[in-house]
Amino acid sequence: MIQYIAIVPHSPVLLPHFLSEEKQSQLSSQTTVALEFLARELYCSKPDTFFIISPHAPVSAGAFLMNVNPIYKIDFSFFGDFGEYPFFSGDIETISWIQSYFRQNDIAFRSISNESLDYGTSLPLFYLGKNLKDVKIIPLFSSLLGKEEHYHFGKELAVALGKNSRRIAIIISIDLTKSDIEEDSKSVFPFDEHVLTLFKQNQLKRLSNIDHHIVENSNSCAQNPLLILAGIINNLKCYPKLLSYERMYNSGLMVGTISLDSL
Repeated sequence: MIQYIAIVPHSPVLLPHFLSEEKQSQLSSQTTVALEFLARELYCSKPDTFFIISPHAPVSAGAFLMNVNPIYKIDFSFFGDFGEYPFFSGDIETISWIQSYFRQNDIAFRSISNESLDYGTSLPLFYLGKNLKDVKIIPLFSSLLGKEEHYHFGKELAVALGKNSRRIAIIISIDLTKSDIEEDSKSVFPFDEHVLTLFKQNQLKRLSNIDHHIVENSNSCAQNPLLILAGIINNLKCYPKLLSYERMYNSGLMVGTISLDSL
């Protein structure tokens, strides 16, 4: 069953060794404090499985991808960080359950197998899995399919997970608007404002209705994971809570939680 949903960023500036000590000291602590709070909440709720949805991995034009492997390792080599990080076990039993449901319901999906995790999966796991060494994970990647397909996929995923007995925390890994221009306090980011407003007003089911021009101009990786989220919560009573939002190195970083009633 879906126990908990979280939205977290994956910007590399959150990695402890990505920036110099001087630049690290200049960063606002809002995001890292929120991630540490979220990690404590997850530790107390003791989920069996993290289901992490990332937009940063090999994508398929006509199907959603699941990374199926008995063991996964956090990997930041994309950023030149070859340090040693924890390994996590894959939830093979639940993956098999989901795959069976998808086949029975003609859901377009494919499986890949890779021990090393993409950074969109690795960074949330780095922060949220520190004290949950026994938690198992399922990495899922959005596709190149359209809005309706992502929304429908989320609805079907919610049904599949709702029929499973394991306690599952869904982690939506996204960064909001990425800007190539120098920002100041007067800079406006419509996509971020729309997402934050829907979150604060508990209107998350309208995430699929954000104007496509606003989405395209945001240069954000968030649209497809948020469409999956909108589908997941379609038939659920949600209680969202925004923990933090800040602009950091020209990216919008958001941390939020969604508590919900049982399926």
